Amino acid sequence: MSLKVVQAELEKTLTAQVALFDSGPYQIGLYKNDFTPAVDSDIGDITPANFSGYAGLQDLTSWASVVFIDPRASATHADVVWTHNGGGTPNDIYGYYVVDGSGNLAWAERNASAPVTISAAGQTYTVTPKYTRRSEF
Repeated sequence: MSLKVVQAELEKTLTAQVALFDSGPYQIGLYKNDFTPAVDSDIGDITPANFSGYAGLQDLTSWASVVFIDPRASATHADVVWTHNGGGTPNDIYGYYVVDGSGNLAWAERNASAPVTISAAGQTYTVTPKYTRRSEF
């Protein structure tokens, strides 16, 4: 037996989830350890970035409307940018992570080009978070 969630339901549930993100304290940060997210990952697996100028966790409150491209519904957040200020601390960045209001790991994504070295004044690291729900059948 297979299950296919219809477009209207995917859009409805994702819209509700994105509204929760917008109203809740979901935050995004960068990680600097050589970590590949897995289904059983938790916040203890993450080593947060600390390069000079790193602003730390930033709120995720600017989600675009939900779109549906079969079999997925997705919402994209506005770009989140961190900038090195020229101080002495560089980092190799491997990806980004998102935590909920209790500090639990909600999801993480490794950069396909990892590691990306952030070491000089004005260097930026930009993430465009995307959240999807998919109908599996």
